Amino acid sequence: MIRIAAILLILSTAVGGAQTLITPEQFIERAVGRTLTFANMHDGRIVGIEEFLSRQQTVWARRDGSCTYGHVTLTRDQVCFRYEDQEHVSHCWYPHDQGGTLVMQSPLGPTQQVTRITDLPVVCHDPPLS
Repeated sequence: MIRIAAILLILSTAVGGAQTLITPEQFIERAVGRTLTFANMHDGRIVGIEEFLSRQQTVWARRDGSCTYGHVTLTRDQVCFRYEDQEHVSHCWYPHDQGGTLVMQSPLGPTQQVTRITDLPVVCHDPPLS
């Protein structure tokens, strides 16, 4: 019984891997000029797709295909987004690297992982809201 538990622990560590906190600068260097797909870590559902136009501006596409422009700010340890259709709300995340995969942890609890990185532009049903 103890052997089985030890084997399962080793396998779960090898599959899941350890998350390493990275700087917001390291995250933005990997993101600028690319389009990242974000999924919920717990159920794998796509949250949205974000094209990083520059270090300060993004286009966020929701699952329903609607888009909005986002403004990025970097703090000492977080990447923060403020979207033009919700300017009063700031979405901040701690960036991590988990075996080469970008993972974003919200101070409020939710965790998202980047499941795809491309050089293709984000697709919006209509022009981004601003």
